[in-house]
Amino acid sequence: MKRFTVEDVTSHVAQEYEVFGDPAEKTFVDVRAVSDATESSLVWINPNRRDKQQLLESTRARIVICDKSLDLTVDAVATKCFVVVPRPKLAFIAVFEALFPRQHESGVHPSAVVHPEAEIADDVFIGPFTYVGRSSIGAGSTIHGHCHIHDNVTIGRNVVVHAGCVIGAEGFGFERDEDGSVRKFPHIGGVVIEDDVELQVMTDVDRGALGDTVIRRGAKIDSFCHIGHNVEIGEDTLVAAQAMLGGSLKVGKRCWLGPATVFRDVLEVGDDAFVGLGALVVKDVGTGERVMGSPARPIAEYKRMLSAVRAFAENRSREEPRDDRDA
Repeated sequence: MKRFTVEDVTSHVAQEYEVFGDPAEKTFVDVRAVSDATESSLVWINPNRRDKQQLLESTRARIVICDKSLDLTVDAVATKCFVVVPRPKLAFIAVFEALFPRQHESGVHPSAVVHPEAEIADDVFIGPFTYVGRSSIGAGSTIHGHCHIHDNVTIGRNVVVHAGCVIGAEGFGFERDEDGSVRKFPHIGGVVIEDDVELQVMTDVDRGALGDTVIRRGAKIDSFCHIGHNVEIGEDTLVAAQAMLGGSLKVGKRCWLGPATVFRDVLEVGDDAFVGLGALVVKDVGTGERVMGSPARPIAEYKRMLSAVRAFAENRSREEPRDDRDA
């Protein structure tokens, strides 16, 4: 089993760093969570954790990636060595990818069904019980088990689709006629998923009605998300679990759409926007805007509203007459 040193860590950190402590005779063979580490593990400590100092002092790991907010002078950490960087998580990712690269599996599982007209690159992996229709999948991509890829889906290079995803099904588009009965709008478009996209488990991406649903390069979609017909998601945008994106929503680059957020259809979200946990978005979100709440509003306004409601409730509580019978 290969042992790595502090120098192996620093050689792959693309940030300014400082080394505190003696690196001599300190090595690691694996990476682990800070609370589960052994003396032969590399760990990182999240600067945002309230118990970060306690974790630092209690971990068995002797090589730690952290930031300068921690006290590295206490006696409890005297036997450890620290690589101190501005962004520990990013440094840890870089080291992990360099020293513990994942091996890409390729091939089609015997239980998978692939349409004879599908275009599949040679080094694609298609997992058990997955179906692929008349679609194309680019080099280096991985489609895990129990996925359903409908016709007219284009998947780029190095895309990861986790178990249970459905890509290219019909969207929810209906219209009532004069007597109130429901007519289905045609959904004859497709889905385009560009390079380096990842879809986590049980997410569905509807095909476009007349055009395409598009997920741009590098976007990451978490588990149990719904991407409606004709949605466009910009490059490097992150969509957290249980988000619901209504039809024809346009999302810019580098956005964060938080867990359980809901977006009505035919809206636009600008580049670098932040939409907080559980927000209900019913109007456009501007470039760089940060919103939360139901309905969503700028975060500063939302916090002022919560403070006002809290103050009102406290005042009412003090003003209510006391019933001595409750004593």
